[in-house]
Amino acid sequence: SILEINNTVNTIVQAVAEASVEINGNVDKTRSLAERSTDVQESMQSMATIMDETTRFIEKTVDDSIEVSRQTGNVIEQIEVLSNESDKSQKLLHEISQVSDKMLFIASELNSKLNKFKT
Repeated sequence: SILEINNTVNTIVQAVAEASVEINGNVDKTRSLAERSTDVQESMQSMATIMDETTRFIEKTVDDSIEVSRQTGNVIEQIEVLSNESDKSQKLLHEISQVSDKMLFIASELNSKLNKFKT
């Protein structure tokens, strides 16, 4: 009968309309997901760039630290050389002081002996 066919057609049309609404909703969700995916991709690229810059900065910091360490070692070596030279100078000054004291004593004795001859 025509009524049954009409009901069947109406049911099919209704089902197609409902499917169309769901498909449109899924399309919107897919677009939204695609936009989020693009945002995430841009964020990931930005993070990768920041990580690259950070890695370069850390590498430079390590290189600078190594150079500072090397220069500090050189300074310590120079301080040791200066300390050794200072010790040598101190010993020489002590020896000069001893020789000077001996010369003063000898000069005093010589002066005393000369004074004996003058009298």
